[in-house]
Amino acid sequence: MNKDFMKIVKCIETSETRGQFKSCEKLIKLFENKFCYNRKTKTQGKILLKNLLHKLSTHKTNYNIYI
Repeated sequence: MNKDFMKIVKCIETSETRGQFKSCEKLIKLFENKFCYNRKTKTQGKILLKNLLHKLSTHKTNYNIYI
């Protein structure tokens, strides 16, 4: 789970265009499907998902990408 989390964080941090951010959003959706609905990883997955969404939102704001 941590490996996937770090992969998405790197994607977000290196993104500068709307298309790159769309790719990160797809990775986040895959992360959610993989870790947030599994009984064993549900709690930690949701915490990490919240962090990813916040990081994505903050980074998109820095590049003035709102949609």
